Amino acid sequence: TEIYTLSLHDALPISLMPSVNRAVSLKIPVVTADTSVADTTNITGAVTGDNVGGGALAADLLNEALGGKGQVYLMNGLPGTSTDALRKQGFEAKLKSYPGLTYLGFQFSSDQPSHAAQVVRDLLLRYPHLGGIFCIDDETAIGVILGLRNAGKLGQVKVVAYDAEPAEVDALKAGDLIGLIAQQPALEGQMAVKMAYDATKGIMPAQKLNVLPDILIKRETMDQQTQYFYRAQ
Repeated sequence: TEIYTLSLHDALPISLMPSVNRAVSLKIPVVTADTSVADTTNITGAVTGDNVGGGALAADLLNEALGGKGQVYLMNGLPGTSTDALRKQGFEAKLKSYPGLTYLGFQFSSDQPSHAAQVVRDLLLRYPHLGGIFCIDDETAIGVILGLRNAGKLGQVKVVAYDAEPAEVDALKAGDLIGLIAQQPALEGQMAVKMAYDATKGIMPAQKLNVLPDILIKRETMDQQTQYFYRAQ
């Protein structure tokens, strides 16, 4: 049995539909991991993290760090990315539970650190008392840290970021971030491959969509949570 992988990283869900439709037309099972595709009707299965729950965790952490009062902002990634949209949904919904936090809105970084840094510089000019930022992914987080460092605001503005890439883990250890919302990519991949393999044998998954809990990693707990750090290839 041969199993092929098609990367969804930095790809919009709709852009992968021709490849998915082609595979389905040839009766090849398709299983997605992490980001999904625009139309999931004919895929065999999907594994993803709890992006809505992860966004809510980010809101919880910023509320805690700011003592329940302050201005917060969301640095988004790419328009049309399903995971980013769900993280934003969870973050904004949970903010409604914290009336002391003022939500200033969001802007896309295009997953470009240099662009995220520029947005942060402009943002601080408009909101000099900005208290916290939620970064939707790792590339955005690196740019936000750079922008805050250039503005002399690193550490003053509380930042929580998604993922646990090596650069983000270093930033958390240095105190540049107050927390990370980590997925479980290795487990997602293992489950996706198992579903794809089983499907080639005629065994369909017990449930089509499988959602794994995301993990909140804080500086004071990170030494006990190294199993959730992403590994450099």
